Amino acid sequence: FRQSKGEGPCGIVLRDLAKGSEDVLVDCRKRPRLVFDWSPDGKHLVYSAAAAADMPAGLVLLALDSRESRRLTGGSPGEGHDTAPRYDPSGRRIAFMRGTDSHREVWTLDPSNEGSARRVGPSEGQIYGLAWLDTGRLLVSADWHNPRALNILDVETGRAELAGAIDAQYPDVSTTGAIAF
Repeated sequence: FRQSKGEGPCGIVLRDLAKGSEDVLVDCRKRPRLVFDWSPDGKHLVYSAAAAADMPAGLVLLALDSRESRRLTGGSPGEGHDTAPRYDPSGRRIAFMRGTDSHREVWTLDPSNEGSARRVGPSEGQIYGLAWLDTGRLLVSADWHNPRALNILDVETGRAELAGAIDAQYPDVSTTGAIAF
């Protein structure tokens, strides 16, 4: 993510460290937010875009070979923003947060199926990041069980159980299953 002079953070840039070259994937006019994710096959990038004159706020899927963009979500007024998209390990599902800072919910969607977005999870609250444990469970930092901690969320049943790690934020899971926060 690159900052533009006087505009703050605004673009997503691909940089080849060996060659020192840069390629702007998403420019400032598209208004991308800070959190984005690669598809597991490396063919797509999903990002959250703030509202712009020609587009409502929502998630956008970028095909890296053709550079074509497709809107995945565009919430209704009052629903808040769709942010922090994360691909599941299979690439068939994307989890994201919808709402405002203190009232967010976890949603999922199938990027190949328009209109597939659905809410999963116990309720709204403060959410401080999420990551896929596997294709059916998310590790979510949230205040659902008071205080904020890591929770394991089954995306099919919507059931969440406290996993611990009080005050943990922005979890990530390695391919070996190790958890960082």
